[in-house]
Amino acid sequence: MYRSNHRLPLTIGVCVFGFAAFACSDDTTTNTDDVGTPETDSSGTDSESSTDDDIGETDSGSTETDSGSTETETDSGSTETDSGSTDTDTDTDTDTDTSETTDVPPEMAMLRVLHAGLDAPNVDIYIDDADAPAVSDLPFQSGTNYLEVPEGMHTVSITATGQPIEDAVLSVEVELAAQTMYSAAAYDYLASLSVMLLVDDDSAIEADTVLFQVSNAAPDLGQVDMWQLADPPVLLVENLDFGATAPLLAPVGAMDLGIDVDDDEVPDHTFSVPDLGAEILIDLYLTTESGGAPALMLAHMPDGSVVPIPADVCGDGELQWGEDCDGAVPDDQSCETLGFNFGTLACSDTCALDSTSCSTCGDAVIEGEEICDGDQSCAEIDPEIYSSGSATCSECTTTDTSECSSGTCCSTGDASSCDVQAVLDCVCALDSFCCNNGWDSICVGEATDDCGAICP
Repeated sequence: MYRSNHRLPLTIGVCVFGFAAFACSDDTTTNTDDVGTPETDSSGTDSESSTDDDIGETDSGSTETDSGSTETETDSGSTETDSGSTDTDTDTDTDTDTSETTDVPPEMAMLRVLHAGLDAPNVDIYIDDADAPAVSDLPFQSGTNYLEVPEGMHTVSITATGQPIEDAVLSVEVELAAQTMYSAAAYDYLASLSVMLLVDDDSAIEADTVLFQVSNAAPDLGQVDMWQLADPPVLLVENLDFGATAPLLAPVGAMDLGIDVDDDEVPDHTFSVPDLGAEILIDLYLTTESGGAPALMLAHMPDGSVVPIPADVCGDGELQWGEDCDGAVPDDQSCETLGFNFGTLACSDTCALDSTSCSTCGDAVIEGEEICDGDQSCAEIDPEIYSSGSATCSECTTTDTSECSSGTCCSTGDASSCDVQAVLDCVCALDSFCCNNGWDSICVGEATDDCGAICP
């Protein structure tokens, strides 16, 4: 890869975190070189333009033809000799690793673009006043590979797909240095569209790490903090303003990140970032869908591809940070693992474990799926039938009522002597003698046969 020998005027702090320990500087927020000022006049520059319409392909069509003879670059006022096999470069900054740069003339910069304009249509990207766009029909949340662009000042213009450069919704001036890699991201809503220009300098990458350039391109979120979701959570990037960028050196592998938008140290959006590779630089943009929700991240990879990383959502069937479950209860969770000894554990619609059907048999409290919990008087079980006896509880699942009865309703006595009110009312409605004169054997028969009394 290119090693940058030219840096934009950025003030940055580096946050480095390992597998167990993290160390962040006090000031990790960066101001990117935000060049987004809407203009419609893109003339006035002497340009050599890329006309390659294929997204993700290196475009060298804007350079002078290399015939193996001396070539003069008039834009920079200097002369460089290319023999076709050996480059003579008098620049004192020499990169000895030429394994990935020998195919690119030394006077060229590398530029790629990403579309993060929330409500913008597919766009064409023009460099200088070229007749054809360098990038055509680029959709929202998409990016390109690096294009070869001559070093120096250039006008980058953005139009709706198919529209002429004169109708550009945004034109910006950028200065590109030779042998330097850049990423330009169009972001914000169409009415206030801007471009942030990043230098893709991978010189800080260490073994078994990934270097992220984290950019806040989400106008609806405002200033944010980024946390590593660990126990306890670790602050990685603090007070990252909209339009700003901060570097983050991370260990290789998947990680869980949280975005705090209200500075309360509680993540408002969480992201399950997959393993994206090792020892590479990734431009990671925080953005949203049009309207502000849901939040998502866009990882612009070294090959120009874009990996969307949506915010974690309860109900997607994936168990993510902060969720106890998602649809199904995990196999290693049950009422028993939560300290109960009975019942069925469930998952709520907020992805939390629902233990309302769990219980502890033997604590004399009927809860969850228990039918009983300890022996009870029969009258407690069903006062409309029973008035005497004791019911036996078996394993909190069944109740033995064989010793229960309707008491005095089962024997003769004075009028209205039946002590189960529901049975008494039923019998008296059938036979007023039982309530006015006496509770005889006929009344007992009516109680058992017609009114549900239980008699031994």
